[in-house]
Amino acid sequence: MLRWYAPLSARDPTVHTRSLYNASPASYNTSVMSTKPFNVRLPQWALEYINDRAVASGTTKTDVLLEALRSLRAQDREALMRKGYEEMREIDRILAEEGL
Repeated sequence: MLRWYAPLSARDPTVHTRSLYNASPASYNTSVMSTKPFNVRLPQWALEYINDRAVASGTTKTDVLLEALRSLRAQDREALMRKGYEEMREIDRILAEEGL
């Protein structure tokens, strides 16, 4: 079973992990962050991929999962921004027509 450590509040300054809040994996900064064990059941192919990626990149399995979560969060943010721009485009069109 894979053990993943999810961040908690920054109350415990004794635990050091890489920051979850960095935008890109290349900009890792060591920060003080408390963690909590979090068990996940994954298929064998996912475990093998995480292990292979961690070895190839010289990081931990936790770092591989955090990188994946950062990527998903960025994709969600981009989708939300795209939706907002599309809605604003429609509002701008309506306002322009009313102004004519």
